[in-house]
Amino acid sequence: MRLSEKYWAAIRVSLVFQVFLCLMTLLMTDLGLSFQIWGITMTAYWGGVIVVVMRRPVAPTRLDIFLVRWSFPFLFILAVPLVALIWKARGVMG
Repeated sequence: MRLSEKYWAAIRVSLVFQVFLCLMTLLMTDLGLSFQIWGITMTAYWGGVIVVVMRRPVAPTRLDIFLVRWSFPFLFILAVPLVALIWKARGVMG
């Protein structure tokens, strides 16, 4: 399947954020909990990217490009308190 060059540019920007946040979560001394949140966010992000790209592989809209480029940092920011709240309710976190 052929993808628009606009998607590749947006994916490159997103990958910079993903690698940066991966390294930062690996450096935290929280027994890997933030790295697990990063992994959950990665799964959600790439699932969303696949859906967006499959809908319009050759002619993306401005919203498609925006979502592919900037949704990972926003998902991570939203996932941290949400997952922490769920883990705390389940007794995983003190």
